[in-house]
Amino acid sequence: MLHAARRAYVYWALIILGATLTYTAAPAGQVQAGPSPQVYVEQAIALYNKGECVKAIDLLKKAVAADARYVRAYSWLGFCYAKLGKPQDAVAAFDLVVALAPTSDDAKVARQWIAKLSVSAPKVAATPSPRATPVVQPQQPGPAYLVTMPPAAGVTEDNRVRQVQLFGETYRKALVERRNWWQGRRPLEREWRVVYNLQRRFARFRVSAGVEDGSPPEFMAIFSVRADGNTLFESRPKRAGDIPDAIELDVTGVLQLEMIVRGRDALHTRDLTVVWADPYVDTRPAAIQPLPGAPQVGPPAAPPASPPPVTPSPSGWLPGSAGRKAYAVAMYFFAQSLTTGIETSFPL
Repeated sequence: MLHAARRAYVYWALIILGATLTYTAAPAGQVQAGPSPQVYVEQAIALYNKGECVKAIDLLKKAVAADARYVRAYSWLGFCYAKLGKPQDAVAAFDLVVALAPTSDDAKVARQWIAKLSVSAPKVAATPSPRATPVVQPQQPGPAYLVTMPPAAGVTEDNRVRQVQLFGETYRKALVERRNWWQGRRPLEREWRVVYNLQRRFARFRVSAGVEDGSPPEFMAIFSVRADGNTLFESRPKRAGDIPDAIELDVTGVLQLEMIVRGRDALHTRDLTVVWADPYVDTRPAAIQPLPGAPQVGPPAAPPASPPPVTPSPSGWLPGSAGRKAYAVAMYFFAQSLTTGIETSFPL
């Protein structure tokens, strides 16, 4: 029933939106005045961070009215409705994100929110038979969050916060750095380097990296991860409102893990925050695809197996059809004619 209601909601939302844009469109040759959709969304994000989601929704609706295909506005509509406790409206907004840009990063995040908001009530487990013997599964070691581990460098109590927000998602286990990243400062003053000694005890590292929501759009940061001096990952320049990079790396046999952020800001009068969200290491390996250009960590992969040799048949001919055998016979007589000078003709 929920899926049918969602489809109907999306259908009528698109019809109403198209009708609204049709009747409110400016006449030919007339330019509409007012902020751009991106400005509306930036203002809405600032209100969202203050908890004023109702006002943020009004601005996001204006962004949609200005550009009906501006996907980022629908993403933040979903965040606002979810924060207001309106899961059906939030799911409808996320459905529009998936419908308009199914292969975008916004759509990936939207599908995660749809799954989270559409979870049905847990089913009651069936009562086990009295004769059945319960099987006790051995406990698997869980992940170890870096916020609970002693760092080698770069982390103080100020870097551990209770919660921080990236692209509408709240994280409660994160390492953050708030400082002045003015581009006129020395490069080392605009770099935050965090080091942990893994001592070859872990196999997997995972983290989400980004700039805190609400930061000025002029600020950019680049996130990179190194293992024993080898660069395993480096992001593109990230801004506030960008989808955080979900990083998962193989750290089998790694002694020292480094997490580095390099920031750049046009002004020198403000402190801005970068985030390593939910960073953890795990002893359980995972099937991780290597990142492009990243050095291989761990044992090398086995070379591909060579194809099996073709064994001739007992008659001396390669296995195949009768036509293939006839072709071989014809080629034999043709070669004989070249060596003996006998003219040989073959019917077509």
